[in-house]
Amino acid sequence: MHNSGAAGNRDRARSLQWRVRAPCSALLLPVLPGGATVITAMTTDKPDHWDPTTSTYCYAKVCEHEVIAEIRERVSQVVGFVCVELRLSARPTIVWIRPAQQYERPRTGLQRRADKERTSFPRLPNDICGGYTPAGYLLDEIWIRTDLLRFPDLECVVAHELRHAWQKVNCRHVFKDEGRAEGDAYPYGYDSVLRWLLTQCKLMPWVAFEIAQKRDNAKRCIVAKWPGLKHRAFPLCSPPHCGTLSPMNCREDLRAARSAPWRSRRTANCSP
Repeated sequence: MHNSGAAGNRDRARSLQWRVRAPCSALLLPVLPGGATVITAMTTDKPDHWDPTTSTYCYAKVCEHEVIAEIRERVSQVVGFVCVELRLSARPTIVWIRPAQQYERPRTGLQRRADKERTSFPRLPNDICGGYTPAGYLLDEIWIRTDLLRFPDLECVVAHELRHAWQKVNCRHVFKDEGRAEGDAYPYGYDSVLRWLLTQCKLMPWVAFEIAQKRDNAKRCIVAKWPGLKHRAFPLCSPPHCGTLSPMNCREDLRAARSAPWRSRRTANCSP
């Protein structure tokens, strides 16, 4: 015997299921046959560590011993080289961070940005892709994401953030201007890693080419975001170079990397 009532309930369930799964710009409040109300959340393309209540990205600071030893050693080597090159009197503290999941975020009210940077679960208005330099002048530290593992991306991010830390101490007018700060830190970060690899005799042709590609991509992004801005390390803020390594040496290495016969073979494997 066919139960027409059961069939009607199934049809209503299918209709409700479609309504729940459909994208929505506001909360849907469908009513089940029994009178219960189903509340569905708004769809969003934000990552899991985005907090819609405060419109910030939430991170968790990680203890150093929880970071892979190899990663810590790679960072330490770059920090040692760059701090000497920039003549930093003290090494900035390396703070390791990771995206904080929703269940572990503490409830918090509105705070100043300087206060947010000091907490164990900092909340920032912009997402951190690789590294971050706190805006607070009393915080002599740089933040690095624990999931940044790829070579030479990790090394370039560390050098980039150390340049920001140096700006904060020696060129505050540059550090306060986001466009000038990034236009200075990006080329310095890539060029300093090239110099470091040269001193370690580890500058492979494909690495030089990949760094050159990343430098060019960063230049295009910066020029597009800040038209008219020069993508270079400012001469006023540029540190003296160590030994026989000079900017000309780095430019010659980049030209050699671009003209190398293996260029076409490596292009497909180089990330932007």
